[in-house]
Amino acid sequence: MEPQLPDPQLPDPRQPSLTLVEAATDVERRLVGEWLRGHGVGPAGVVPASPGVLLGRLATADPDTLVTPVRVAWLPRERDGVRRAGWSDLATLTNPRRPRPGAQARIASREPDR
Repeated sequence: MEPQLPDPQLPDPRQPSLTLVEAATDVERRLVGEWLRGHGVGPAGVVPASPGVLLGRLATADPDTLVTPVRVAWLPRERDGVRRAGWSDLATLTNPRRPRPGAQARIASREPDR
């Protein structure tokens, strides 16, 4: 029998929070924005992962502010039930964990599980 894990505790919605977003492309910004809206995070609490912007926001933030980093995690295509980079990725000089900006929109629309 597997041990029972406690339900994760969500932060108190009254606690001040900032969401630190690392999104390098328009597609990543769109995906992160959709995810944040779907989880009730408003734009006032979103900060780009830029040291100057983050430091400015933290300097004026409540000391109890919860900072949550968010980014898109690109997964390799599933092959035979396993997600891993393959020889075809090496041969085409692509990295499935960091797809080129042009490939991101195609992956997001055709393979949303990645």
